[in-house]
Amino acid sequence: MNSLLSGQAFTKQNLKGLFSLTKNQVKMIAVLLLVVVALIAQPYRMIYNPTESMAVGWYLANTNERDLHLGDVVIVDYSAPDWVRERKYPMPMEMKLVKRVRAVPGDTIVVEGYYIKRCEEFELKADCEVIAVTKDKDKQGRDLPKLSFPSVLGADQYFLATDHPWGLDSRYLGLFAMESVIGKAVKL
Repeated sequence: MNSLLSGQAFTKQNLKGLFSLTKNQVKMIAVLLLVVVALIAQPYRMIYNPTESMAVGWYLANTNERDLHLGDVVIVDYSAPDWVRERKYPMPMEMKLVKRVRAVPGDTIVVEGYYIKRCEEFELKADCEVIAVTKDKDKQGRDLPKLSFPSVLGADQYFLATDHPWGLDSRYLGLFAMESVIGKAVKL
């Protein structure tokens, strides 16, 4: 670098040293560029997921992508119900949550014991897949709510769940409406 400042000619060696970056530096620059794009170029929003319910880290949500399909990862607005607020779980009471779409409008939901299943048709219960497993109590031994679901999800009803067995999702919060969905998301 001193040779560049002293007016000496650019050499291949000088340029190589000036522009060599480690893989971590390249990753950091890429993430910073994505943050700038997300902040400036709507319809994208960056969300950090601090919980283990889905992979911890940054997610980029496209707010224009509203056509949800099974397996999509989405970001939703969340406001804690009274029972969550009273228990003072170690999480913000108003936040953005990362969830996976497990059932969409028109899907049939069947609850059998602890298992919540999604079926193609109500009559064909053999063609069901388990989309979530409920628990009786939280980690502190307090009762968790037992929710009932409509047989067939309505036009604006989505069952959203996490990949974690202790996730706070539709198992305990109920169905989510499209108005609470910010957009489809990808993990960065």
